[in-house]
Amino acid sequence: MKPTKTLVENIHWVEIAALTRLAFVAGNHSKQAIHTQLYIPEIVHLVTLIAGTGPTLVRKSVYGIVLNYLQSLYSARNDDEDTSEVLSLIEEFTQPSILSLFGLARTNSTSEYTDLNPENDKGFLEIQEGLVQLLIRVMETTAGTKGAY
Repeated sequence: MKPTKTLVENIHWVEIAALTRLAFVAGNHSKQAIHTQLYIPEIVHLVTLIAGTGPTLVRKSVYGIVLNYLQSLYSARNDDEDTSEVLSLIEEFTQPSILSLFGLARTNSTSEYTDLNPENDKGFLEIQEGLVQLLIRVMETTAGTKGAY
């Protein structure tokens, strides 16, 4: 098999896109946050590989996977637990700067999503770095225990 220039040109892209959509739907219907937390390493890996790639539907699915994870954790927390950090992250996910990390843009909160592509390789690397930093923040915020350093 010959390597392709982009992931979308790969002969397996249709399966990758379909499985991404399936992961989005499956995560959306999770009744317990613990089920989503079991697969956070795989989710982070998938997001870093596919974010900002392919058609808008796939990009929205990748964005939705992370947002659904945050929303499921927020709704599963007890009233006595501090949920302000998770809620803050959920609100931050509506900002254009976060949407751009997933290759998406919106003119306002009711408009359709559109693709946003970096102009060059440097822009792509900056977006990828920003996405990884965001995912690290998500993992640190949603970790069950913070641990000792």
